[in-house]
Amino acid sequence: MADGFDEREEELSSVEAIYPEIIITNKYTASLDIKVAPSPPLLVRFVPSAPATAVKATFAQVTAPTGAHIEHDVHLSHLPPLNLRVTLPDGYPIEAEAEVDLKTEHDWLPRSKLDELQKQLIDLWEDLGRCQVLYSYIDHLENAASSGFSLDQSDDGCLTLAASLEPALVSFDKETKLKQFQEGTYDCGICLEPKKGTQCHKLDKCDHVFCVQCLQDCYNNSITEGAVADVCCLDPSCGQAKTGQRARKPKPLHPRELLAMGVEDSMVRRYVEMKRKKRLESDKDTVYCPREWCTKPARSRKYPPIPDDLTVYPDSGSDDGTVSEPKIITDDDDRLCICENPKCGMAFCKVCYKSWHGPIERCHPRNPDELSAEDKASYEYIMAHT
Repeated sequence: MADGFDEREEELSSVEAIYPEIIITNKYTASLDIKVAPSPPLLVRFVPSAPATAVKATFAQVTAPTGAHIEHDVHLSHLPPLNLRVTLPDGYPIEAEAEVDLKTEHDWLPRSKLDELQKQLIDLWEDLGRCQVLYSYIDHLENAASSGFSLDQSDDGCLTLAASLEPALVSFDKETKLKQFQEGTYDCGICLEPKKGTQCHKLDKCDHVFCVQCLQDCYNNSITEGAVADVCCLDPSCGQAKTGQRARKPKPLHPRELLAMGVEDSMVRRYVEMKRKKRLESDKDTVYCPREWCTKPARSRKYPPIPDDLTVYPDSGSDDGTVSEPKIITDDDDRLCICENPKCGMAFCKVCYKSWHGPIERCHPRNPDELSAEDKASYEYIMAHT
């Protein structure tokens, strides 16, 4: 080594020119965050019953007979970065290897994998003939991060973590995707003008992009006119049949997404109420209150009441307009119905339409002679013309 020349300074300055975001804390110590964006997205399995050390355990260990579990699988495209802290000691690179410390926020990467990555630095240093290895090692870590550190090649076929980490990791993935989206520029499929990502919205189910103003105008008009079926993706190609696949109808948007794009709460609530009413009216199993001044539908597990917070409104599985087959009453308890109208709340039997008489008493369908004048007229009309 020539007087006044230090290979460590040369290597750190070269790496800093390639990675401007690197932080050199002192003369021979540096820190760098390496992005983790696996392609394809990494399958992460969250196990609620996992102990605090689940980040080190395999799925087989977590699901041992000692404890029941309910796993939740999520595909993540972005994970918290891998932090690399490197120190170049005296004698580097000929006599001593670089000292590295790897860690991740929330400790989502297993300790065994971190130790394996740290050991790979020594192997790489030896393979290169004990030369400057920092840039090659960073490049190696970036390649490993892009493949998800080969965690999908494990015995479990996924990364198994404790469920307590799920909110933080899922939130990080969503925030990173949103940040990348907002930094881009997109052509709105409605007004055909280029717009910044901050002025656009990407639909959750199909990834089509439109500007927020166009979406608000179209959906507000559809909801005002009662055309709830039109509150879906506005791209004409959405749902069209692809090669070897069947065509499908665009799915209606969830209230949570309408609120996210800036549609007013009152308008979204009207949309949810109309959609629920439409599904109730098209379902043959719907039972209505026998009181003439009420006639509201009875409470139903299939169609729960609309919550005050529309973001937690459950995803419906039959938004395509299909209804279930009529349900056959096999249990006396199935006869009990309660009107969902808060001003009524009548408990009645769905067979005889009388006030609830308890599960023991037998009853028969309501006799036409016992119908109200209005219902009796309708019954006579049906009998005369069918």
